[in-house]
Amino acid sequence: MGTSGKISVKSIPSGYSESDLVWKSSDPSKITVDSNGNVQAVSAGNASIVVSTKDGKNTVSCAVIAKANVALSENGKTVDSEDLMAA
Repeated sequence: MGTSGKISVKSIPSGYSESDLVWKSSDPSKITVDSNGNVQAVSAGNASIVVSTKDGKNTVSCAVIAKANVALSENGKTVDSEDLMAA
């Protein structure tokens, strides 16, 4: 799939910095996340992205959905679903 994006934290609890955050995906076979909140779709499906402080005292999550690209055919011409979304 390869589609990617970034999730950002609007506010970090007092006494913590970005280096104190730990990012996790509930299903890395669908969506991966790195230590900076960059997410990437691996396969179609959904996952919760959880960010917490290293000590576990603060946690927040959000849902991410990855949709499969589908090749459609119209009058013998193949059209990629990404082209349809961009139009």
